[in-house]
Amino acid sequence: MPFIAATNLASLLVLFASSAQALKHQIPTPMIAADRVADCPMPDHFHILDFRRNTTKTTDDHHESAFLSASFRFVDLDTGLDTMCVVDDAQTTRRGRRHRVAKTKEGARLPCEDENVEFILEEDSRLTMVEKACPGGSTMPMEAAGSIDILALKLNCVETGATETTRTSTERVLAGDFVSLGPPPPPPPSV
Repeated sequence: MPFIAATNLASLLVLFASSAQALKHQIPTPMIAADRVADCPMPDHFHILDFRRNTTKTTDDHHESAFLSASFRFVDLDTGLDTMCVVDDAQTTRRGRRHRVAKTKEGARLPCEDENVEFILEEDSRLTMVEKACPGGSTMPMEAAGSIDILALKLNCVETGATETTRTSTERVLAGDFVSLGPPPPPPPSV
């Protein structure tokens, strides 16, 4: 009897593990269906291409500071979005937004060139992509989010100067999945 119970338990664990793996990176269908509009594909998967990150360290009389810059291409084949995401210590995007990464709060959203895509670059842990879901075509604003572990990018580090390090992904294309769908957070209060 104990052998049969152990066999059944093992079978259940295998079944559960395979089911969990199959559902791991999917937004629940009822959430998608509840707000789906005809001819409006929802974000499901995304690709990051040509990820590059530079770190420049400077030292003055008072302290050492590091300025970060990053650039990559974001592609979502489901929705047809293809945009560049670029930020550095004094970068102005085509939309005219100026970003100083050294002054940006950890976890702050940074816009890509397409206004429907934003990203959060956490120093050494992950890259989170946020995409508006069905912009202008849904009854309530929604957005999808998903992350890629920075280590999965397999960064190749090269000292490009006395104070600068360039990290380029050895993976030309990296696929990610959107794992959440929900309303966007409220805008920050005006100062």
